[in-house]
Amino acid sequence: MSVTLGGSRYFITFVDDCTQKVWAYLIRLKEEALDVFSRWLVEEENRSGHRVKTLQSDNGGEYTFQAFKQYLSEKGIRHQKTVPYTPMQNGVAERINQTIQERVTTMLQHSRLKLEFWAEAL
Repeated sequence: MSVTLGGSRYFITFVDDCTQKVWAYLIRLKEEALDVFSRWLVEEENRSGHRVKTLQSDNGGEYTFQAFKQYLSEKGIRHQKTVPYTPMQNGVAERINQTIQERVTTMLQHSRLKLEFWAEAL
């Protein structure tokens, strides 16, 4: 697995179903998902003036561990999980993740950067 110069291995995205607005964050470990989500939640609820009522995710471990479940419960956020191995149920998010990866790869191919810099963007 590629690691960025900043030490990140993954990226996490949040998609607003209503507006289709997308937020993307680089993370080092999947366990950082709760911290990133909680910061995103505060920022967006303050910005928009609306509460997040539902989080839909796949059954990835970053969303199903006890601390994440407890946080959602405390905030009154319903957690909808898709059926395992059915990415079509999470279609918009799956598609945006694929689009981000494809666009970054295309930009890197045209940038003529050395391969060691590719991990930073991928």
